[in-house]
Amino acid sequence: MNINTCVLSSGDFIWGIHNPEYQVFNLCETSCLLYLGSDIEGNEVANQQNFPQTNINVANKGQIIEVLNPFPFFGATYIIKYQADKFSLPKLAPHKPEHSEISDTDKELLTLILNGSLSLDNKSFTLKSLGRRLLMALAQITDNPEILIEILKLSCDMTFDKNNMPTGMVYKKNQYNVLKPVIHDHELFEIATNNPHLPYEYKLNAVLKPGVQGDNPVVGEYLKGNTHIWEYLRANSYIPWGHYASNMAHDSVRYSAEDLSLEDMIGLRHLYYQRIYINMAIETGISLPEKPKFNEYSPELEDIRLLVIKKIQKGVVLNYNGTIWGWNYGFDYSASGFRLNASHQQIHQQYALVKKTISSNQREQLKTFVIGDFLSDFIKQFKDRHNISFFDAYLAAIKNNKRFDNRDDLPASLIIHEDAHIILFAPKAQRCHGELQIMTKKPMGNILFCDTETRKSIDRAIYLGIKALCLIGTKMVTSYEISSRFDDYESDQRLIYCMLPRHPQSPGAFSEKMERWVTGHYPEDFAHYLREKIKDISLS
Repeated sequence: MNINTCVLSSGDFIWGIHNPEYQVFNLCETSCLLYLGSDIEGNEVANQQNFPQTNINVANKGQIIEVLNPFPFFGATYIIKYQADKFSLPKLAPHKPEHSEISDTDKELLTLILNGSLSLDNKSFTLKSLGRRLLMALAQITDNPEILIEILKLSCDMTFDKNNMPTGMVYKKNQYNVLKPVIHDHELFEIATNNPHLPYEYKLNAVLKPGVQGDNPVVGEYLKGNTHIWEYLRANSYIPWGHYASNMAHDSVRYSAEDLSLEDMIGLRHLYYQRIYINMAIETGISLPEKPKFNEYSPELEDIRLLVIKKIQKGVVLNYNGTIWGWNYGFDYSASGFRLNASHQQIHQQYALVKKTISSNQREQLKTFVIGDFLSDFIKQFKDRHNISFFDAYLAAIKNNKRFDNRDDLPASLIIHEDAHIILFAPKAQRCHGELQIMTKKPMGNILFCDTETRKSIDRAIYLGIKALCLIGTKMVTSYEISSRFDDYESDQRLIYCMLPRHPQSPGAFSEKMERWVTGHYPEDFAHYLREKIKDISLS
């Protein structure tokens, strides 16, 4: 197969199997034999097995399945077969991160410290005595509101009323003469404010009020029932052409997907659709009301989308022809100070338009980068090679899927949820423990090409996907969109959303940087497990 993909033009998956068998030449010239301890019967344990005196023959160490990703720019997945066999259905239970409970003894100690009544040699100990790393760990795991309040006070300066309730932050001009909240320890501040047990009044005044985290302007709003969302413009972003963020508002607090409603998801996504469609209407010269605002899935917004497409098909010159959409869900810091996910307070999603070309230092126009370009190039190569649409073959392969272990007594489907417009599925080649993807069934490569019903289906699928992952204990998920360019309207590319949960036992390492993804389960088992989980999630 000349094109690196696991999808055959016949509409089937192909994969390889490694049966490791090799010899290792022993080049070690010395031994360092040491006493390691003793067993329960008192027998001495030493390390002589670590220093063999001969060459080593390795055989029958277990098969490794290698499956190229359907999309070659995503590398390959390596399934450790004995692990996947061990945990195949009905025994599959995705690893849930354990909650670090504080023992009763620890609680008594912390109460003494909190009250300043712990002392030694006439020296009193308070929370500040713990030191920064212990404070960071405590702020992460405690469920005691009083402790969180005191940690927050150590990390920043706040204003209080006569009843000692917070009213705001203390501000001070920085070296650039810009007024900023006084925060002494940003990491400790973020950990404390992201802990769901910090009382609302402290969250509100420290991080939730519009403007408390910076002067990014609010340029849109979604308000319906219990759902309230602000749309911020991040003018100082690394994305230089208009970077927007739809954030749950201060009066619609959503830190966890457990609290997220379908209406919330619809609102978050509506602000994305509305912003892109309105900006593209301006880009293509379509007249708009002075302050356009549309309800979710409104016919008026759909009319604008169709007018924009007609303008593009007639050859209007586009400065912007692509989108970026992403969602970092969840937050965590290690006590060592390493940030473990890129999210922050409140559930939010981010999006932007991408320029078609930019000027270079050589006075030439360069094509900008979006990840969907990789996919566009690949599906053209596949079509040239096999004279068939890649996505026709891919959808057929998903439908015709057979298990890696060839067992016909266990489920073979990769699909978790589907309707007339989309599928939510576990990819055959998973890039992490529990990756999910959403894909349109019809040739709709970006949100400009998606009609109202398809957009509804996508929004429901994203909601189901994050809820399902939350139900199995996932705390952090990175999601993003793979889309085509707006002026590539004759392509049969599909719009794809990737949801990659962070697994507590699999930190990113060199393998992932080389696009080599290692898992210990079969995707069919994971898909079946989530199908059962989502049965009770309402979409009404």
